[in-house]
Amino acid sequence: MPRPNLLIVVSDTLRADALDCTDDAARTPQLCGLAERGVFFERAYSNGPWTLPSSVSMFTGNVASAYLQRADAPELPDDFLYIADRELLLAEALAAEGYDVVSFLETSIAAEPNTFQGFTQRETGPPNYPVREGLLPELRQSDPRYRQMLGLLHYLLVAGDRSFFALQWIHDPHAVYLPPQHLFEQLTIDASRLTYPIPHYLSLGHQEDADRGYRKLRDHQQELSEYDVEFLEALYLKEVESVDERVGYVLDALERSGLAERTFVVFTSDHGEAFGEHGHFLHGGVFYEELVRVPLIIAGPGLPRGRRVEQAVSHVDLMPTLRDLMGVECLGDPQGASFEALLRGERDPAAARRQYLVDPTSRLEQRDALVEGGWKLIAFRDGRRLELYDLRGDPGERHDVAAAHPELAARMQAEIARLRTDSELRRERNRQLTNEDQLRRAGEETRAHLRALGYLD
Repeated sequence: MPRPNLLIVVSDTLRADALDCTDDAARTPQLCGLAERGVFFERAYSNGPWTLPSSVSMFTGNVASAYLQRADAPELPDDFLYIADRELLLAEALAAEGYDVVSFLETSIAAEPNTFQGFTQRETGPPNYPVREGLLPELRQSDPRYRQMLGLLHYLLVAGDRSFFALQWIHDPHAVYLPPQHLFEQLTIDASRLTYPIPHYLSLGHQEDADRGYRKLRDHQQELSEYDVEFLEALYLKEVESVDERVGYVLDALERSGLAERTFVVFTSDHGEAFGEHGHFLHGGVFYEELVRVPLIIAGPGLPRGRRVEQAVSHVDLMPTLRDLMGVECLGDPQGASFEALLRGERDPAAARRQYLVDPTSRLEQRDALVEGGWKLIAFRDGRRLELYDLRGDPGERHDVAAAHPELAARMQAEIARLRTDSELRRERNRQLTNEDQLRRAGEETRAHLRALGYLD
């Protein structure tokens, strides 16, 4: 019997409520169709509010604070994490089993912490691949972001009987919000209600880059009217729709190549995006639902079709789950726990799951968060401030009820303290096993990339 394949598609900055099978926001028929053919997790959490800490937990099964950071080597940049080479990650384990292990990355940030050990990085596009049956010629003439899918599409169409683990990281809908022209034209815009001309909103992102015409959104957020924010959200949702179209090409390539029936397909995002909720725009630093709830869909051989899971899970559990699905040994003793039983509709052996959210790279006040059942506690590391939210009764997290539930808040705070200690012990073990010269070089490269992308001033 042929071994199963694994395909992961990550869409950068896609919040959970953007899909029309979640909250009737963007039109996402391909992703919602994938959910109908597989398992849709209604409460999936990223373990960090931006790419660097999130990608670490997504691919290791450990939260980001378990890995080396500036406190372990003061010469390193603030925004730095590092996964030791000694860790046996899923990609390495499958490569040792003879799998092709290939990645197509549209962003470098996720790779900075040594996250993609075992992967061979391939060109995203636009490569000069011959047009094959199923590789649509019009993709060559379309928006450049669509042509970045050609590398993966070509691979899927020529994979044949080879077993593979493939990763496609799509940069959209990350700011700037500049949807493809055919989707932008669908927007109904009353330009007279906007504070600035339309091109201004198409230039707002993380960085100030005069050469590319980009402006830093956070420098302009106080000037934005309610209608301005609605327009930015509309642009963002059109980018989400463009991601859905690109995922459609991938699913079509799987069908045309005869691989769909033996391929596990995972779709998720590294984090969400804020549009003024809680006073924040873009992402990073805080743990409100708009930033840490993400889509998670898993479909493939032997899994139920059309199953929706209400129980909360997180990215720290993803690799342990995929390890079990693929039947290999790796990851050592991760903090995350497999939710394979939930995928199959069985009783979850980790019934008391808690989602521990961290951002050790944050330049804001240091804080962690814990999601337990329908409650979320955000605990500031100075120990003097807690925020507690009833996610079922107050999904928008507008009312801090820590004062009304002091015993619950104290118990959850104690659990956060235990998890912090566990992560610190793991980080110390990692520090002892990491080469300092290798660490310094990796830190210098990370600093340069983060500055180029606008995450460092």
